[in-house]
Amino acid sequence: MGRAAVFSVPSVVAATGDAEGFGLVFAEAQAMGTPVVSFATGGIPEAVAHGRTGLLAAERDADGLADAIVTTLTDDGAWQRMSEAGQARVRAEFDLRRQTQALEQIYRTVADAALSRAPNESRLADPDPAAAAPLAAGSETG
Repeated sequence: MGRAAVFSVPSVVAATGDAEGFGLVFAEAQAMGTPVVSFATGGIPEAVAHGRTGLLAAERDADGLADAIVTTLTDDGAWQRMSEAGQARVRAEFDLRRQTQALEQIYRTVADAALSRAPNESRLADPDPAAAAPLAAGSETG
């Protein structure tokens, strides 16, 4: 990938309905400054910003895919812009520390909302207090 001028992995939805997930390899290519050309299917559009970090053709549009590859390889200005934008986007949107902080903030928000609704009520308590009674009774007699 380090020697590639373009990264192209066209993916289609399988007959079973299975589709490409996020596609970490697309983010990895962009992180290396390699513009991406693929189909706009599954999670690929989440990883690749069409027109900014790469070019996406409609699924199964082989002619559109070929045109996008040719454009990426022959338009030096577009290649340079996509290369730089891809690196910047990966740093900004897919950084592990930033994503972890964002996820932790979501957890804090959810936990704070739950605590504010029922501050004295545990949502983790056993819903059937009688179920714990035999254990408590057995431990007192033993």
